[in-house]
Amino acid sequence: MNYILGGGISALIFNFYHKDYTIISPDVGGQFNSNFNLGPRYLHKNKYTEKFLQDIKLQYKERIVNVGYVNEFGELCIPDESYRRKYYMKSRHIDNLEKYDSSIMTSFKNSFEIYDIDFKLLIDKLSNIKYINGNVKSINLHDKKLLVNNKELNYNKIVSTIPLNIFNKMTSFTDEIFQKQDMIYIKSNEYDINISDYDYVYDIRKDKPWHRVSKDKGFIYDLCSYSFDFPFDVLALKELNGSQIISTTNNYEPEDVLFLGRYGEWKHNIKIEDVIQKSMETNF
Repeated sequence: MNYILGGGISALIFNFYHKDYTIISPDVGGQFNSNFNLGPRYLHKNKYTEKFLQDIKLQYKERIVNVGYVNEFGELCIPDESYRRKYYMKSRHIDNLEKYDSSIMTSFKNSFEIYDIDFKLLIDKLSNIKYINGNVKSINLHDKKLLVNNKELNYNKIVSTIPLNIFNKMTSFTDEIFQKQDMIYIKSNEYDINISDYDYVYDIRKDKPWHRVSKDKGFIYDLCSYSFDFPFDVLALKELNGSQIISTTNNYEPEDVLFLGRYGEWKHNIKIEDVIQKSMETNF
């Protein structure tokens, strides 16, 4: 009677440490099911991620990730607070700083340590579970019932990893506080700047539709709109509607519900290692 809503990596990690929960999702893997990486994906080095990799028996290597910053003139530069503010507005496709989030853009880091892993293999290991194949249609918090595949399920506790605005709609709670933008990922073999020394770069040029570019057997572009023509040949494309988070303060804490992960908590600065730590330490 304990359920996890959603089948992405946050749900799978929590389920790994809490076998008494059952995942409800039409599939498992979430964004990792894409046929190419949707932006840079890294497991930052700390004691929790190291313990997790040991627990799941996944091989890894340690390495340094290098980050670059492209200014308005197409030059690699040292960013300042003005750069971050411009990046925030461009990546959210807005012209104001009303919901400005200073945690974006890797906190100005030029490099950081990671455990280099095969994420596909990680998802395969985590996905070797039994789960309920279906969609949650509604959540009755008062009577503690879920409507799944037109069948009512009683629950004791819920861990929600689905987008918080969707959770709120299912409970008839307002989602007006949530702001979001579409995200578009494009894979190409071309980029107009030499970034051979970097794993990914931020790019604030006003005449370019992308705001971040990462390397993965080619180049992966992060976009938030089609307001510009894409200048290079497209090898692959993936659209995620309303998935760009504009962080907000959430004081909504229903009894017997734990919100987990970047989308579940609707906080941009949550990383996989934060989910690992919370999953290890919580007694929920």
